[in-house]
Amino acid sequence: KAVDGTETRIDPKGNRTVISPSGDKTTRLADGTVIESWPSGEKRQTFTDGCVILTRKDGTTEQKDPDGTTIVTRADGSYTLVKPSGTRIEVQSSGEKLQTDADGSLIRTFVDGRKMQKEANGVFIET
Repeated sequence: KAVDGTETRIDPKGNRTVISPSGDKTTRLADGTVIESWPSGEKRQTFTDGCVILTRKDGTTEQKDPDGTTIVTRADGSYTLVKPSGTRIEVQSSGEKLQTDADGSLIRTFVDGRKMQKEANGVFIET
């Protein structure tokens, strides 16, 4: 332990963990991944490819990929994915899915497999 109370541990695999007196913990894995956690229960993982995953104490995770894609997953299994193109996909825990594209078109997929599509020009298609 350091004079300020900080503790550093290095395991046989080369992973280095630093724990502050306040309980903040940072682990640097041998592969370059960094995992930070806080007494609040939140955790952030930063991977070498630039992907970052934040886990909140309620179980919600927010993932930001290097290409700009964001995925928010809630504890009930539902999630929202937003692509850099502007496409947004929302999936409910029931399995119902809604895709909204940047041009305004929509595709709703129901749990029974039916689909309803609204084109950007306002035309509806149901299958």
